[in-house]
Amino acid sequence: MFIKKTRSKNFTYLSIVETYRDSGRVRHKTIAKLGRLDLLQKNGSLVRLGESFQNLAPQFRIPKIKELTRLNWGAELIYRRIWKNFDLDTILDQSFANSKIEFDYKETVFLEVISRLMRPCSKLQVYLNQRQFYGINEIPLQHIYRVLDYLSDFQRPIEDMIFEKHVQKFGMEISVVLYDVTTLYFEGAVPDKLRDYGFSKDAKFGEVQVVVGMLVDRQGRPISCGIFPGNTFESKTLEAALESVRTRFQIKQVVIVADRGINSKLNLKQIKDHSHDYVVGCRLKSLSKGIQKKALDLSSYETFHEKDGTILKYLEIEYDNVVKVEKDGKKTTEILKETIACTWSSKRAEKDRKDRERLILKAQKLLDTGVPLESKKGAKRYLKAKTEQKGTKDLALDLEKIQEDAKWDGFYAVQVSKKDMGREEILNAYHSLWKIEESFRVMKHSLEIRPIYLSTPERVIGHIVLCFLAFVLHRNLELELLKEGLEHSVEKIRDAINGLEASILEVGGIKCAVHSPVDGLAKEILRILKVKIPKEAQLCSSF
Repeated sequence: MFIKKTRSKNFTYLSIVETYRDSGRVRHKTIAKLGRLDLLQKNGSLVRLGESFQNLAPQFRIPKIKELTRLNWGAELIYRRIWKNFDLDTILDQSFANSKIEFDYKETVFLEVISRLMRPCSKLQVYLNQRQFYGINEIPLQHIYRVLDYLSDFQRPIEDMIFEKHVQKFGMEISVVLYDVTTLYFEGAVPDKLRDYGFSKDAKFGEVQVVVGMLVDRQGRPISCGIFPGNTFESKTLEAALESVRTRFQIKQVVIVADRGINSKLNLKQIKDHSHDYVVGCRLKSLSKGIQKKALDLSSYETFHEKDGTILKYLEIEYDNVVKVEKDGKKTTEILKETIACTWSSKRAEKDRKDRERLILKAQKLLDTGVPLESKKGAKRYLKAKTEQKGTKDLALDLEKIQEDAKWDGFYAVQVSKKDMGREEILNAYHSLWKIEESFRVMKHSLEIRPIYLSTPERVIGHIVLCFLAFVLHRNLELELLKEGLEHSVEKIRDAINGLEASILEVGGIKCAVHSPVDGLAKEILRILKVKIPKEAQLCSSF
């Protein structure tokens, strides 16, 4: 008599089986069906069964069970599949071909990438925790740091070859590209040739920073990542992005979609000089009084959506954008023929009104405290000085400013250089800008690109390139899931893959492995990528 294990529909079932002979042939007879192994383990039935055997037969001994380690096998198999789809081993080999690197840089980069995807941490923790991943051979700590120098040196060829894979193998559509800029600050660091003081998007003005610009397609697939000194103005980063589009990626004509941060006359002229077009956020309040009057006249707008209490209106205004330039030492002007695409939304108008009312309440509280009017930021924008006596200011609500701001509730506009773009195409292009904003949120918060505790500018750049590679793998996994109608956050995908574990046990001196249950999103990811659950022998051999 013995306990038999039977596999059926991804579950293992236990039964008590008796062996007997029938006409000289050995046959099995099921005495009792015990149920699913994972449920028996979970509710303690197996332990109670063993105790019963021991009470009935004192000579019966349950073998000593010891958990040696717990391995995550999901990250290796799932992200290795995407890594191979991009042929990243070959990309790294070709990029590093002329270097004298003598260690296994491909496995080092892969370890750092899956660590960033699954358990973002410092480089030291990557080294200390590497044995938690199935299939990873031990990598020395110095290699984990040194490979960053090489990633910094070969950032451009790596990005170029990933772009080629995106276009040729995954059908990246590049008639429209999105561009945005963010900043990464460093606590307690001193300035160097990369890290410097500048305008911080995180409001960390007392810390040095670097500026990062990124190009992505409309699905959020990353194209390139520009890394600039911390004192670089946002608008100045555009030149490098345009150079990448034209010379590196050989894109002859494209529509650049960006927010108001890059909207300067010289930047827009630069885009046109490169034979590209643009859809950029517009500062309506900075345009001429004539344009403002037309933009505020709702009677001239076309209503194109009216549903569920939300009204959307649209208006196009032809605009000659006058740009002052200097040629051959002489100042002259050029005209950029544009369309100001204006929209008005009842939902946005309500939000603008509520936001302003909150600021007015804060401003009234500031009046009671007698706070000095040192700036006009936040709620202080609605305060003004009435009189000034003995160095103190008598403050009051600025009713004219409140009324002026109220006029613009619900209005938004973009400047468009491409004349054959229709309303839907313009609005869809600009609304897709959320995808690059979301891309930066993934990089900064989910992949935890900072804090960065690295000593040299080269390694800082290498770390950002590493995060770029991690983002490439994540975005493509996300898009594979979307094809199957599955939309999940980075955190849910991470939790699902982190749950793909196996316990490596020592039972009576013999090593064996027990998988955790594979279900839910984790099961769907394995199915979509056609990844098989590793055999117990495979898992044991890796430890």
